[in-house]
Amino acid sequence: MTAAEYVLATDPDFHSRIRARYSRDIESLTSLGFRQLCYYMEQLQPFSAVFQLPMLLLMFLHREVLTIQSPLRIAPGFVLLYHTDPPTIALPMGMGIKLYTGFTEGSILITCTFSNTGVPSLIRTYVGSKRPRDLTRPGKSTSPMFVRW
Repeated sequence: MTAAEYVLATDPDFHSRIRARYSRDIESLTSLGFRQLCYYMEQLQPFSAVFQLPMLLLMFLHREVLTIQSPLRIAPGFVLLYHTDPPTIALPMGMGIKLYTGFTEGSILITCTFSNTGVPSLIRTYVGSKRPRDLTRPGKSTSPMFVRW
């Protein structure tokens, strides 16, 4: 399986669809001081619309903004937002929001508003005795993990 290709989305109509889908998340993050960085597409391998049909159906269920690129490549679209203090990138997606925060000593804190079983438990570390609360969605916990490069 080949890796996804990340492509800058330049179509204004596609931007509008992404903005409409993630408007609530964008509004919440903007109120916390985040600014919009760009729109992009994550193009999966050729013929992924055929060979990864279950994933395509899950993306539809999560209301992802999708296009099918040639040759039959699934290409969901996303918006990236950033914050300067602390330096953080926010990625709203169908399952929730993922935040990547960098620290001066070289570690990165990855925080999600959804459970993420794709990250090995060896690098998942909860801060303190309780799981931190998500500021953008009251009542929901986040799943932070530390990664040192």
